[in-house]
Amino acid sequence: MQIKNFVPALAVYIDNLIDGGGSRKKIAHPKIKREAGQLIALLAAGGWQVHSSQYSSKFFGNWLILLRQGEDEIRLIKDRSFYMLDASGSQLQTSPSLAPGSSYSSFPAFQDAICRWLGIPAI
Repeated sequence: MQIKNFVPALAVYIDNLIDGGGSRKKIAHPKIKREAGQLIALLAAGGWQVHSSQYSSKFFGNWLILLRQGEDEIRLIKDRSFYMLDASGSQLQTSPSLAPGSSYSSFPAFQDAICRWLGIPAI
């Protein structure tokens, strides 16, 4: 697929992935979709599947997205406008920039770091 056709196709893919129909909806909250939809689609293209998500408007719009690939698991976390990653699994090696306890105040920087860490091309 040529890159000029990739972005519109990605938008449709994000909608289908996130709004996937019936009880299969994994990302139900539109604020998670708006903020992290592109990253979720990139991870899905790399073989990761959304397992669940949570959103809390009571706590600064915090959210958590759980993704799995085989026995590996990553949790994307937004806590008080900071973005963090938690990972577990035999195939995952933590990157120094994504070490436990490190956080990002910018979502684009967070997305880029995750994509570099997993070897997934970012847009």
